[in-house]
Amino acid sequence: MADKTKVPIEMKPYNAITVLSFCREFINDDLCDEYKFQAIKEAVDELEFQLGRNLTDDQWDQIHAENEINQLIGKSPEKKLK
Repeated sequence: MADKTKVPIEMKPYNAITVLSFCREFINDDLCDEYKFQAIKEAVDELEFQLGRNLTDDQWDQIHAENEINQLIGKSPEKKLK
């Protein structure tokens, strides 16, 4: 039986990683440790944990392929190397 305390969400693997990537741009270790930011930090950490735990190798391959295509057509920014 499904856990009624959890929210099942179905989305394309690429979209899930895109949402996480966007969140990580703002919710990261550089964000101050003020208590008022703890809820969003915990939510983004949980999203990252769940994706890391649930994405399969095939889905990761799909994510990489879709990202390459999106970068080629200008639909996704290219990662800048430091």
